[in-house]
Amino acid sequence: MSGGGGRIPFDTVDYVTTTGNLTTVEHGAFLLLAFAKWNMGELPDDDRQLAQIARLSLHRWRIIKKAVMGHLEWAKDRYWAPIQDRPPISDSDRAFVHQKYKYTCVYCSDKEGPFEIDHVEPWSRGGKHSVSNFALSCGPCNRAKGTKTLAEWGILK
Repeated sequence: MSGGGGRIPFDTVDYVTTTGNLTTVEHGAFLLLAFAKWNMGELPDDDRQLAQIARLSLHRWRIIKKAVMGHLEWAKDRYWAPIQDRPPISDSDRAFVHQKYKYTCVYCSDKEGPFEIDHVEPWSRGGKHSVSNFALSCGPCNRAKGTKTLAEWGILK
């Protein structure tokens, strides 16, 4: 797997609700390792190197390793694999979705934008990458929904 580099697609609401059991040190280690994985593609399989990336002593790393690596495993399927495998949305599909939803956020009815294309059934959870699964969303709604289904987000359609 090659690294993504640049901007990492990151759902902060999803992250906070999923990692509520981590300590501050564990959060810091997780994020440093997640960013390293995103940029390098793979993390080393060596505790000394992982501790160095996490900016921790080897002793401290070994104490928190299980918690941090468990969350990295969760993030693998949620963030890295789906993004790398997903093709871009074509200009014609993007234009179709804008017109279909009349330049209005399907979730909050915002007409100002800027707008993003949302996968109604999240791509990371098996949703199709096609216009039948695309919706027009304002940025705040798209980030709030993140990788949740409409039922999980509290909107049943």
